[in-house]
Amino acid sequence: MTTLLPSLPTPHTLLFDWHGTLVDTLDAMYEAMEEMLPQLESLGLVDQLLPEHLCQSTDDIKLVRYIRLYRRLHPKILAEGRVSRTEVFNAIFGDNQQAKNIAHTTYNRCYQQYYGKVKPIQQGVGEYLNALHKSGIGRACTPLRSTTSENKGGPENIAH
Repeated sequence: MTTLLPSLPTPHTLLFDWHGTLVDTLDAMYEAMEEMLPQLESLGLVDQLLPEHLCQSTDDIKLVRYIRLYRRLHPKILAEGRVSRTEVFNAIFGDNQQAKNIAHTTYNRCYQQYYGKVKPIQQGVGEYLNALHKSGIGRACTPLRSTTSENKGGPENIAH
Protein backbone atom coordinates (compact mmCIF):
# COMPACT_ATOMS: atom_id res chain seq x y z
CA MET A 1 0.00 0.00 0.00
CA THR A 2 1.34 3.45 -0.94
CA THR A 3 1.23 6.13 1.72
CA LEU A 4 1.08 9.70 0.50
CA LEU A 5 3.14 12.20 2.39
CA PRO A 6 1.61 15.57 3.10
CA SER A 7 2.99 18.27 0.82
CA LEU A 8 5.47 20.59 2.42
CA PRO A 9 5.17 24.34 2.07
CA THR A 10 7.65 26.09 -0.20
CA PRO A 11 10.43 27.58 1.91
CA HIS A 12 10.87 31.33 2.02
CA THR A 13 14.64 31.10 2.44
CA LEU A 14 17.30 28.40 2.20
CA LEU A 15 20.34 28.61 4.44
CA PHE A 16 23.69 27.42 3.06
CA ASP A 17 27.07 26.99 4.62
CA TRP A 18 29.33 29.20 2.49
CA HIS A 19 32.87 28.06 3.40
CA GLY A 20 33.79 24.67 2.04
CA THR A 21 30.23 23.83 1.01
CA LEU A 22 29.23 26.27 -1.72
CA VAL A 23 32.72 27.55 -2.39
CA ASP A 24 36.31 26.46 -1.99
CA THR A 25 37.80 29.01 0.39
CA LEU A 26 41.08 27.28 1.22
CA ASP A 27 43.32 29.36 -1.06
CA ALA A 28 41.76 32.59 0.18
CA MET A 29 42.06 31.41 3.79
CA TYR A 30 45.74 30.55 3.44
CA GLU A 31 46.51 33.83 1.67
CA ALA A 32 44.89 35.71 4.55
CA MET A 33 46.79 33.61 7.11
CA GLU A 34 50.05 34.37 5.32
CA GLU A 35 49.23 38.08 5.49
CA MET A 36 48.15 37.94 9.14
CA LEU A 37 51.00 35.90 10.67
CA PRO A 38 53.76 38.47 10.00
CA GLN A 39 51.68 40.89 12.09
CA LEU A 40 51.95 38.76 15.24
CA GLU A 41 54.71 40.93 16.68
CA SER A 42 52.93 44.25 16.10
CA LEU A 43 49.76 42.71 17.59
CA GLY A 44 51.64 41.68 20.72
CA LEU A 45 50.92 38.02 20.04
CA VAL A 46 54.42 36.54 19.73
CA ASP A 47 54.70 36.39 23.51
CA GLN A 48 51.23 34.81 23.59
CA LEU A 49 52.27 31.82 21.45
CA LEU A 50 51.85 28.63 23.43
CA PRO A 51 55.02 27.39 25.12
CA GLU A 52 56.08 24.17 23.41
CA HIS A 53 55.76 22.08 26.58
CA LEU A 54 52.03 22.97 26.68
CA CYS A 55 51.31 21.96 23.07
CA GLN A 56 48.89 19.08 22.52
CA SER A 57 50.96 17.16 19.94
CA THR A 58 54.34 17.03 18.25
CA ASP A 59 52.71 18.57 15.16
CA ASP A 60 51.52 21.49 17.29
CA ILE A 61 55.03 21.91 18.69
CA LYS A 62 56.43 22.05 15.15
CA LEU A 63 53.75 24.55 14.11
CA VAL A 64 54.36 26.87 17.07
CA ARG A 65 58.12 26.64 16.56
CA TYR A 66 57.86 27.40 12.83
CA ILE A 67 55.49 30.32 13.31
CA ARG A 68 57.62 31.70 16.14
CA LEU A 69 60.70 31.64 13.87
CA TYR A 70 59.26 32.54 10.45
CA ARG A 71 55.85 34.18 11.13
CA ARG A 72 54.24 32.06 8.43
CA LEU A 73 52.71 28.62 7.93
CA HIS A 74 54.99 25.72 7.11
CA PRO A 75 55.02 24.96 3.35
CA LYS A 76 53.73 21.44 4.10
CA ILE A 77 50.57 22.88 5.67
CA LEU A 78 50.05 25.12 2.64
CA ALA A 79 50.64 22.22 0.23
CA GLU A 80 48.30 19.81 2.01
CA GLY A 81 45.56 22.39 2.61
CA ARG A 82 43.92 20.42 5.41
CA VAL A 83 44.24 22.74 8.41
CA SER A 84 41.71 25.46 9.20
CA ARG A 85 42.58 28.80 10.72
CA THR A 86 40.67 27.82 13.87
CA GLU A 87 42.85 24.72 14.21
CA VAL A 88 45.97 26.85 13.73
CA PHE A 89 44.88 29.40 16.33
CA ASN A 90 43.91 26.66 18.80
CA ALA A 91 47.31 25.01 18.32
CA ILE A 92 49.39 28.16 18.67
CA PHE A 93 47.40 29.98 21.38
CA GLY A 94 45.84 27.09 23.32
CA ASP A 95 43.15 28.33 25.71
CA ASN A 96 44.19 32.00 25.43
CA GLN A 97 40.86 33.35 24.14
CA GLN A 98 42.04 36.97 24.13
CA ALA A 99 44.96 36.12 21.82
CA LYS A 100 42.67 34.07 19.58
CA ASN A 101 40.16 36.95 19.39
CA ILE A 102 42.90 39.37 18.31
CA ALA A 103 44.18 36.87 15.75
CA HIS A 104 40.68 36.18 14.37
CA THR A 105 39.90 39.90 14.11
CA THR A 106 43.14 40.57 12.24
CA TYR A 107 42.63 37.50 10.07
CA ASN A 108 39.11 38.67 9.15
CA ARG A 109 40.46 42.05 8.11
CA CYS A 110 43.10 40.35 5.92
CA TYR A 111 40.59 37.84 4.53
CA GLN A 112 38.35 40.58 3.15
CA GLN A 113 40.97 41.18 0.46
CA TYR A 114 40.73 37.56 -0.73
CA TYR A 115 37.04 36.83 -0.10
CA GLY A 116 36.00 37.57 -3.69
CA LYS A 117 38.61 35.17 -5.10
CA VAL A 118 36.84 32.01 -3.95
CA LYS A 119 35.77 29.32 -6.43
CA PRO A 120 32.60 27.24 -6.45
CA ILE A 121 32.96 23.76 -4.99
CA GLN A 122 31.24 22.31 -8.06
CA GLN A 123 30.03 23.61 -11.38
CA GLY A 124 26.50 24.95 -11.46
CA VAL A 125 26.40 26.38 -7.93
CA GLY A 126 25.90 29.91 -9.23
CA GLU A 127 23.17 28.83 -11.62
CA TYR A 128 21.41 26.91 -8.85
CA LEU A 129 21.46 29.93 -6.53
CA ASN A 130 20.21 32.19 -9.33
CA ALA A 131 17.37 29.75 -10.06
CA LEU A 132 16.34 29.87 -6.41
CA HIS A 133 16.36 33.66 -6.55
CA LYS A 134 14.24 33.71 -9.73
CA SER A 135 11.74 31.35 -8.13
CA GLY A 136 11.32 33.74 -5.21
CA ILE A 137 13.19 31.63 -2.65
CA GLY A 138 15.61 33.67 -0.61
CA ARG A 139 19.17 32.56 -0.02
CA ALA A 140 21.27 33.07 3.07
CA CYS A 141 24.76 31.90 3.89
CA THR A 142 26.50 31.34 7.18
CA PRO A 143 29.11 34.07 7.36
CA LEU A 144 32.74 34.10 8.20
CA ARG A 145 33.19 34.90 11.89
CA SER A 146 32.68 38.66 12.40
CA THR A 147 32.34 39.51 8.72
CA THR A 148 30.03 42.23 7.50
CA SER A 149 27.57 42.46 4.66
CA GLU A 150 30.02 44.73 2.85
CA ASN A 151 32.27 41.74 2.09
CA LYS A 152 32.61 40.91 -1.58
CA GLY A 153 32.11 37.41 -2.86
CA GLY A 154 28.69 36.50 -1.54
CA PRO A 155 26.47 33.99 -3.35
CA GLU A 156 25.56 36.49 -6.04
CA ASN A 157 29.24 36.80 -6.98
CA ILE A 158 30.15 33.12 -7.45
CA ALA A 159 32.15 32.68 -10.62
CA HIS A 160 30.41 30.39 -13.08
